[in-house]
Amino acid sequence: MEIIDDFIVKLIDELPMLKETYEDELNYWYPKKPPLTLLMSDFGREIVNLELSDDVLKKLMVMIENGLNSKDDLLSNAIATGLLETLYFNFVGESKSKFLKFLEKNSKHHINILENFYKN
Repeated sequence: MEIIDDFIVKLIDELPMLKETYEDELNYWYPKKPPLTLLMSDFGREIVNLELSDDVLKKLMVMIENGLNSKDDLLSNAIATGLLETLYFNFVGESKSKFLKFLEKNSKHHINILENFYKN
């Protein structure tokens, strides 16, 4: 869980406005921890509503890539199916173009697979 907790702390450090979402999830699921994929999806829905600078969006994409490449399979899967896919399906217009532009290698690969799946 340390890798997961570290990722969440770094994400909230970069985007402090996610802290309230995190605390809401912790309170809702207490005494258990919230399901990680659900938490990542909720983070994604919050991120879509933010007006992020290009620099912050680039940093976020690097963080997502690092989490996607994590040796912790739970974190990697939650980022792919919770955070990354939520961002992909909820960003629109110019925001979606920027999101796609700043994707890192494995994140881009995951999104390409997702797009191909939905084309068929």
